[in-house]
Parts: sequence; C-alpha cells; structure tokens
Amino acid sequence: MGTVIKNIKISHDHHIISIALEEGHAKPKPGQFYMLRCSPSSEPLLRRPLSVNGYSPKPDGSPARLDFLFRIAGSGTMLISRMKEGDHIDLLGPLGNGFELTEPIEHALFIAGGIGIAPLPYLAECLKGKMTLQSANLIAGGKTAEDIVAIEKFKKLGFDISIYTEDGSLGKKGCVTDNLSKALKNFQKPKSQVFVCGPEGMLAKVAQACIAMGIPCKVSLDRRMACGVGACLGCVIKAAKCDRSAPDKIYKRVCIDGPVFNAQEILWPWSAGDNKCGL
Repeated sequence: MGTVIKNIKISHDHHIISIALEEGHAKPKPGQFYMLRCSPSSEPLLRRPLSVNGYSPKPDGSPARLDFLFRIAGSGTMLISRMKEGDHIDLLGPLGNGFELTEPIEHALFIAGGIGIAPLPYLAECLKGKMTLQSANLIAGGKTAEDIVAIEKFKKLGFDISIYTEDGSLGKKGCVTDNLSKALKNFQKPKSQVFVCGPEGMLAKVAQACIAMGIPCKVSLDRRMACGVGACLGCVIKAAKCDRSAPDKIYKRVCIDGPVFNAQEILWPWSAGDNKCGL
C-alpha cells in the first residue's frame, strides 16, 4: 500500500503521481514497474502497469517516494489521474527485470518515443550516480510539443538533448529514427550503450540499426498486462532464438523476463524471416 502525495497534470493527457510507500518496500531498479489498482472497488478489475519514473529514499526514516509518469489511455489511467493527496493506493512491485548497470559505460544514448520516456529519467539518474560518463545524449520524440515531457532531469544531469515532433511544433520536424545511423556513429566505440523505450515500430528500427552497427542496445517494452507476474501469458513476445525441446523458451513474458531486454533477444518484425523455428 501507499499514500498519494501529489498528482500533477503536466500536459494535456500526461500526469505524474507521487506515492509515499509503506515500510518494507524494496528499492526498485531502473526499468522495473508496479501494478497499480485503479480504485478501491473491483471496477476496473485489472491493475495498470506503470514503470518507475523516480525514486526518492528518505534517510530520516520517513516513507520513500515513488514517482510514476503516465498518459491517460483509458478508464483505468483516467481513475488514477483523479486520485488526490492523501488517497490510499494498492500497488504491487517492484516487478520485472530492469536495466542492469553492471558493465562499465562511458557513452550513453537514450532514445524515447512518446510516453516511452517514462522509465528513462530514473535510469539516467542511476547511471550518472554509478558511472563516469564521457558523453550522455537523449533523443526524444512525440507527435506534438505536448508529448515532450519529463526532460527536465536530463537537463539537470547534463545530457545533450535532441527533440523531434511529427508536426514540427517543438524541435526538429520528423521522427526520432530520422538520421538514426548518423546519430549512432558517435557510439561505435568501446563502453557505449543505447537505451530505448517507445512504440514497438520505433524499437525495431533502433534495434535493427544498433545490431547492424555492433552497438549494445537495451530496449524496454511497453505491453498490456493483466497480472504482471507471468501467470496469464497475456504479454508474451517471440524470442529471437528458440529451442524446440524447450517450448517455453519460444516466447518471452514481458512482465517477468523483461520488460528490459537486450535487442538481440527479441524477434522483431523486420527479422521474422530469420527465425529458424519457422514460427
């Protein structure tokens, strides 16, 4: 359980909700998520998965704070957007496999499409606190200027930021994948890493480019989830490599095998012909 501290509307349909956690909650890793109950009643029945946008431990012993950035996409997120300070909220987490920051990184490129930016500020904060980066870049995109949110932390952390909007209302007109190969050339060097989250079509293009150029790439997938713990199999994706003797390895569950994957682990749409299992 947790208690709502604040719930702020930051654009036409984007909100950040901050929740004070009860004692006993584990510190989340960047890229992990929580399943939030939308209301005290049983309607809607299913929780909503939200990735961690920020985490603030309290050294004085008061409850730690979780921040979630979300976009209103239906009845569930609409109910969450209406929660007020002091409301109690039932949340389950942290869940899933996040971004593992075990290998040394000196050059980091973050690519975010729309609400895909949600887990990246917390990742940037953790990365900056753990590694000595020589270069740190963010490429963020959306349909309009209203979709460009949560970039303030990147500015404070000293990231070089490039913005794209489809209508040209902010930054350059176009998509984050425009001139992608040119942007990636600066990361064809040792100890480089690309981190990306956004629509799956965008993820596929970035993954394809990174694999072709030999650049390590980690992707965070955003899938509809019913349970969040691997039981319902509602969020499965095809794995790039599969073993007929182990049918459970043909698919990966985004909720517990992910949501963060190495780009090579996923059978992206563009590589369907490379699947030796013939699925």
